[in-house]
Amino acid sequence: MKLHRIMNDQLYHYYLGDPIELRLMYESGATERMVVGPDILSGQRVQFFIPGGTFHTARIAGERRWFLGGSTEWPGVDPARDVELGDPEKLAAEYPEAAEDIRTFPKPS
Repeated sequence: MKLHRIMNDQLYHYYLGDPIELRLMYESGATERMVVGPDILSGQRVQFFIPGGTFHTARIAGERRWFLGGSTEWPGVDPARDVELGDPEKLAAEYPEAAEDIRTFPKPS
């Protein structure tokens, strides 16, 4: 997944396959790593809320190398208006504690 943010709130859903690992950079300056997957006893979540304006990216975290999930945004997303791709180097400077992940998670092509 490309490093991006959506201006609208979003909810990720896990259905089947491997979990995904999310790296989030909040507008407040805080960062978080979260795993969306089936193992709730280890802290994974089957659903995860991402506030609008949060830069994030994801990668599959498992051996099978596939993820079946979904993302719900509301009130809807116009990609031309509501989606912004992130510049990894700029975000690494703004969020130094997440810099390594920002550079090693998938990048915009």
